Amino acid sequence: MSEHIGYARVDDRYGFCAKGTFRCPRKKEPLMLAIAAAVYTACLLITIVNAVIVLTSDLSMPIFEYDKTIDDFVPTIDLFGVIVSVLLVVILTAAVILSVIIITNGKEYTYFADEIKMVITDPDGEKTVFEYKDMVSVTYEKLTLFKRRQRGFDVYIETKYRTHNYQYIYSENKLLRSEKDTPFFILEERAGLKKRRYNDDMGA
Repeated sequence: MSEHIGYARVDDRYGFCAKGTFRCPRKKEPLMLAIAAAVYTACLLITIVNAVIVLTSDLSMPIFEYDKTIDDFVPTIDLFGVIVSVLLVVILTAAVILSVIIITNGKEYTYFADEIKMVITDPDGEKTVFEYKDMVSVTYEKLTLFKRRQRGFDVYIETKYRTHNYQYIYSENKLLRSEKDTPFFILEERAGLKKRRYNDDMGA
C-alpha cells in the first residue's frame, strides 16, 4: 500500500514530499498462469482416470488379513486408492489456488516524489524519472483479472517524449480503490493536470 509523507521542511521552507510502494503484474504472469492451469488439468485428469479405473475394477483385495465375519467392514487396497486420489485432488486444488494468488500478487515498485519530479523504481532497480514540467496527461483504464474482476488500473502516463504504461494492482485496503489512491495521481496534482486534493484531516 502506498505511504504518503505529507509535507517536510526543505531548504528552510515547506516543500512537497511523498514516497511509497505499489504493485504491478509480473511480466510473465499470463504464461505462469497458463502453465499452472495446464499442470492442474493434467494432474486432475490423471487422478480422475485412475479413480474411474479403480472403481470399475474388483474391489475385493484386502489391505490386511481379517476375520471372515467382518468382510463388509474391512477396507480394500482399491478403496484405499480411491481415498488417496480424492485427497490428492484436494491438495492439488489448494496448491493451485495458492500458486494463482502468489502469481497474481505481482511485483513491488517504489516511488519518491518531491517538488520537481517523481522517480519510480521497478523490481529490477531501473529508475524512471517524471518531471512535472514534461507531463502531458495521465489516463486510467480498468485492469481486470481473467477478463472479469477488476483488479486495478491500466495507467498511461504521457510526457513530451514518450508514453509510459503501468498496470497498477489495488492495495489490500478495499477502501482505497479510486484513481486518487494511486501514486500516479500525484503526477496529475503536481503537473497541474488535476485540482489538488485537500486532506481535511491534516487541515490542508
